[in-house]
Amino acid sequence: MKRFSNPVLLFSLICILITTLSCIKAKEPKPFDGTPEEAVIVNRIHSPAFHGGDMHGQTVVNIKASSCGGCADGEFSIGPPEWYAVIYRCEHGVFIIQEDQEQAKVLYQKLSKGQRVTVTYKVKVTARLAPVNTQTGESISLPALPQYVVEDIIPKK
Repeated sequence: MKRFSNPVLLFSLICILITTLSCIKAKEPKPFDGTPEEAVIVNRIHSPAFHGGDMHGQTVVNIKASSCGGCADGEFSIGPPEWYAVIYRCEHGVFIIQEDQEQAKVLYQKLSKGQRVTVTYKVKVTARLAPVNTQTGESISLPALPQYVVEDIIPKK
C-alpha cells in the first residue's frame, strides 16, 4: 500500500470533503399540525412500587418524631409508587408518555417494543400568563397556545 507523500495535498482533500459534506442539507421535518402520524415504540418502562425489593407493600407504623417538643404518630409508606412510561419515535422526534400514569399503564400493557403504531392527538389550549409592562403597569395580552397531547396510540395491524 502506497502512502501519501504530500501532507498538504492530503489536508486539502480532507478540507474539500468536509466542506462538501457540510453543505448537504438535512431534511427539515414538516411543521406539526396535530394530525395522526405513524410512529414506532422505542421502549416501555415499568418500575414496580419499591422496585420489587424486600419492602414491597410494607409500611412503617407509629413513627415518632419530636419537633419543638411535640410528637407525631402515624403510618407512612416507604419507597416510590409504581410507575409506567412508553417512549415512541415519530418524524418529529422521540417522546415519552409518563405524566398521565393511567394512560401510560394502559399503553404499556397494550404495546410492545418495536411495534409500529399510529399516534392520535387532541388539542389542549393553555392560557399564557400575561406579562406586565413595568413602566405603565398594564398587562400585555398574549394569545393562548395550543398544546398537542397524545390521545391514543393505536397498534398497526
